[in-house]
Amino acid sequence: MVAAAFLVLMVAPPQEIPSPELARKAEAIYWKLNCPVCAGQNVAESNSPVAKEMRALVRQMLREGKSEREILDYFVQRYGEWILAVPPARGVNRLLWWLPVLILAGGGAILYGFYRFVRRQNPAEDEAPPPPPEVREKIQRLLHEQDE
Repeated sequence: MVAAAFLVLMVAPPQEIPSPELARKAEAIYWKLNCPVCAGQNVAESNSPVAKEMRALVRQMLREGKSEREILDYFVQRYGEWILAVPPARGVNRLLWWLPVLILAGGGAILYGFYRFVRRQNPAEDEAPPPPPEVREKIQRLLHEQDE
């Protein structure tokens, strides 16, 4: 039994223990890549064979000294821009990045215009003209009589 375990350890390829820095960089890149076969999952979350191969390739490229940009460019060249979990903000993608801001600004402008329209249709009480002097005198007299 012990001999079999020893034999397995001798025949099995040694598992490479990555440095913490390499593991951190690799993990950051995994989250930036979509899995080519899993809908809606990135390489960090996927357990598909393709995602496992991509993770191994990322680690290998990092060990070779390639930068994050070079690795991402490699996958974009191989699969296209859809492989990036966060597409770059250029061309049509720039419109998609700014569309929520434009919708919020437009909605705010419409609400402000509606508020101004309603205020013009129904003036508030504090915008009413002051009563004439004779009415004010009558109010003052009535209030004075009540106090007595």
